[in-house]
Amino acid sequence: MEYKNFTLDDFQINSLEAIDRWNTVIVCAPTGSGKTLIAEYIIDKCIRENHEVIYTAPIKALSNQKYRDFKAQYGDKVGILTGDVVINSNAPCLIMTTEIFRNIIYDDPKRLSNVKYVIFDEVHYIEDPRRGTVWEESIMLAPQHIHFLCLSATIANVDELASWMQSIRQSEVSVIIHEKRPVPLEPFVYIAGGNIPFQLNNLNKALAYANTIAEKMKQVQKSGQPHEMRQKSGVPIFEYLLSKSLLPALCFSFSRKNCEKMAFQYKYMNLLKAEEAAEAVRIFDEHIERFNLKGYLSTQNLRRLIEFGTAFHHAGMLPAQKDIVEILFSKNLIKILFATETFAVGINMPAKTVVFDGLEKNDGICFRYLKSYEYQQMSGRAGRRGIDEKGFVYALIDPKYYNYAGTKQTLLGKLEPLKSQFAFSYSSILNLHETKNKAQIMELCEKSFGYYQMKSVIELKVEKMKQLDEKLSNLDCRVPQRRYA
Repeated sequence: MEYKNFTLDDFQINSLEAIDRWNTVIVCAPTGSGKTLIAEYIIDKCIRENHEVIYTAPIKALSNQKYRDFKAQYGDKVGILTGDVVINSNAPCLIMTTEIFRNIIYDDPKRLSNVKYVIFDEVHYIEDPRRGTVWEESIMLAPQHIHFLCLSATIANVDELASWMQSIRQSEVSVIIHEKRPVPLEPFVYIAGGNIPFQLNNLNKALAYANTIAEKMKQVQKSGQPHEMRQKSGVPIFEYLLSKSLLPALCFSFSRKNCEKMAFQYKYMNLLKAEEAAEAVRIFDEHIERFNLKGYLSTQNLRRLIEFGTAFHHAGMLPAQKDIVEILFSKNLIKILFATETFAVGINMPAKTVVFDGLEKNDGICFRYLKSYEYQQMSGRAGRRGIDEKGFVYALIDPKYYNYAGTKQTLLGKLEPLKSQFAFSYSSILNLHETKNKAQIMELCEKSFGYYQMKSVIELKVEKMKQLDEKLSNLDCRVPQRRYA
């Protein structure tokens, strides 16, 4: 079967058939395998049959990118609604953040009367501690005539998610799973201060080597050598990648400040040829001139990097600044891009190699190691379809500070199941209070994914207690008779 000049994989065909039956569909497939094509099929179908469709994304950057992509295909049939931008708000296909969609459900549900499908990109955000409840509320409260397309990489408990949606929605839920990556991955561990990469299946050997490096660092520190000499031990990961022709690389760092610092730190590698540097600067200057961004210090800092083939990308940048970085990266004029994890959310910008500057991040509550599914999600950016035979992933381990258990769980642990983060906010309760009484609000709470998961656990425990009671009732216990002399 072909669609838009692409020969479809089986999982895409199964998804399209389920959509033609007007099912709710959950698609789990690796990054770069073609999930967006399924979304485009729904948009084509809804526009052709005079229905409306909404495409939601977890971050504004992805909403803006999808608007540009779909606008190029569908023209004035596409509009966008975010907190910052409102364009063509009456279009049959609207791009918006999930928060905007949830707010429409509360404020103006009649506006959704002709909406046939809502597309949830990156639906695994349902586990985000601060924002995951928005996804749950949207699924719970959306009018029953609406069907959903949920897109994600692998979800460990996708059947549980589907079963919950089936229990509260009137449409049938189809689960489509595709596990084969279009470009296979080779994962490695690289010890900072060393010069030997280890395949991931040799993790214990790699961490033993890290301990050796840490001990050497202590000895060098005790020797009283100057700080500059101590810093020069080992081969920096990016010099190693350059020597093995493994660029371009995308390096994930979980600090905006550190992304900028590392981009400047490695500009000495001077990764562009003279003609490439000239082309990169020309494109950059034209773009910045068009958006009148020349006076910003952040623009000037970027300009100082571009000609050397490094750059940074994070949520603290202006949208037009991020756009030019993405344009240059897509043209292979940025060889090493230092980015926060938002770059991994939906933006179709793969690299030959993905590097993790570290495996710990601040999630807004505390510092913790990446969950296994987060590591796999970001690793999925490695390997360019049609260009690379393999993608490469390198986790950089600091020998002085790593935690063995945390490192092992992130790199080798089983995928964690999605857990509900449901919690009605004060504004949500006030919105509901306008049209529902206390009992109805409590009934809505019982439709949440959190209640569904809790109910399943309780039922399992009750069943186990029944089994134990039966075993106890079948035991033949006799108390020995006390004998008196």
